[in-house]
Amino acid sequence: MNNSLIYVIVFLLCFGAAAEGMTAAEEIAAAEESGKPQLTLDGGIYLSSAYLWRGAANCGFHVQPDMALHYKGFTFEAYGYFSLDNTFKEIDLELQYRYKDLDIHLLDCFCYCSGYKNPENYFDWSKETGNHFVELAVCYVPQKYPFYAKWFTFFYGDFLPGKNGKKGAPSFSSYLELEAHHTFGRICTGSVIVGSSILKGAYTSYTKDFAVIHCELRAFREIRLQHVSIPLTVSFVVNPYSKLSYLGASAGIRF
Repeated sequence: MNNSLIYVIVFLLCFGAAAEGMTAAEEIAAAEESGKPQLTLDGGIYLSSAYLWRGAANCGFHVQPDMALHYKGFTFEAYGYFSLDNTFKEIDLELQYRYKDLDIHLLDCFCYCSGYKNPENYFDWSKETGNHFVELAVCYVPQKYPFYAKWFTFFYGDFLPGKNGKKGAPSFSSYLELEAHHTFGRICTGSVIVGSSILKGAYTSYTKDFAVIHCELRAFREIRLQHVSIPLTVSFVVNPYSKLSYLGASAGIRF
């Protein structure tokens, strides 16, 4: 592991010994409860050993910056994943609306790998050479129960294989994820996550209508300080469809 990565992680862990305070998310919730919605901005940066996404590893060690603008029930967020070896990058723009226990997300995801034949072009939205993916998500995230249910569907960018090496019709690849979580006092929050591919999508190389592709055991701890928080995560992931497994960890700082 690069020495600079070790220094960053050690610094974050040592910094966590400071006094706890209110996080940005709690400040937003408090403002909403007081009946005075306000425009707020928060951000963060994470260092992760692997970018584990729906039962697959998109890249190894990477940096993930993000920032989010909140107003009433709306959130506009920009975040990305940048591998330390410069072989992978992803930039996401997401609009989210929360109504009670329901979250609706509209996401534009731009991905580029160093092995792609076409040069990188963020403004290329064409079907054959563009690297944008548009996804809609509907998530049930009750505040009173330790359970989440999330549905994701690609509406653009993910196409079925066509003739002569061309891209065919949109695949509408969909992903269903269920999560149950439990808080172990002040130690951490543990989660059990199961995700499945729905319809013939890219998750199964367009071969199966249904497949379990993501089984995860996750431990999460957020160290809350006066003006920032330090999220720490460890995940063990198994993909029953590909028969692959992964173990990843991340540490970050949010302000």
